[in-house]
Amino acid sequence: MNQMNLMTFRFATILENVNFGVMVENEKREVILVNRVFLEMFGIDMSVDDFMSVSIETVVRTAKSIFADEDYFIDRKDSVIEGKEVVLNEEFTLKDGRVFERDYYPVFNEGTYLGHAWIYRDISDRKDLENKLFELAVTDELTQAYNRRRFHEELNRNIEMSRRFGTALSVIMIDLDCFKSVNDRFGHEAGDEVLASISSSIFSGKRKVDIFGRWGGEEFLLLLPGTGIDAAAGLAERLRVKISSISYSQCPETVTASLGVAQFRDTEEDNGFIKRVDDALNMAKNQGRNRVCRAQ
Repeated sequence: MNQMNLMTFRFATILENVNFGVMVENEKREVILVNRVFLEMFGIDMSVDDFMSVSIETVVRTAKSIFADEDYFIDRKDSVIEGKEVVLNEEFTLKDGRVFERDYYPVFNEGTYLGHAWIYRDISDRKDLENKLFELAVTDELTQAYNRRRFHEELNRNIEMSRRFGTALSVIMIDLDCFKSVNDRFGHEAGDEVLASISSSIFSGKRKVDIFGRWGGEEFLLLLPGTGIDAAAGLAERLRVKISSISYSQCPETVTASLGVAQFRDTEEDNGFIKRVDDALNMAKNQGRNRVCRAQ
């Protein structure tokens, strides 16, 4: 075995003992090295030796089929190769929900391009943990609704979308009537049960695109993209009835809610939008509670 073949053998041996996928191509886009982990990550049922004889077109066709966005994978691959510069930590989502992170390393010898190496890492567990930590950071622990800061971010994002595309945007403000008496008479555990149960009921009645947040204490907001005032008021009335029908193990009394509804005007900012729905909520309370009022 000559020196070059010995080096290649040693490198291939090392690749078989790492926990990330590696594929090396020469300047003609011919596969010259690949490890078992790469084949397992891409679901390729063949040996390393057999894979080495497969054309690059077959490799690409097999590889792209597992990605959620096949066209982006191909376009990005071609762009990276053409650039011939190191590219690190690109993320790709797969159709099965996994997430791969990819590095690209071009190889040069005295300015002559010799090929490149792709390195893939399965970061699905890490991304899942990151997502869980993010959700913990932006949601209210008791009700699982977005916290005030996160809701405000979503509010501004949807306001910009409404302005850009001219679509309707409405919000419902929900405030539980005389909630302090629940805590005072039956205890804070009973109050927590009421908040959690009502939040769960609102979650079950909203669309996937709707955004539910805890504004503070017993006050909640439901943001409704693509929804006008009439439809929003109709939903608010259904929520009012639904809330008043919930039974609790630790609170023997019926808990009702007052609700305000407003539709966004493209001449106002976020604070003005929220103030109008808050005014509508106060109107509902002043008129006797357990009712829905529209903003002026």
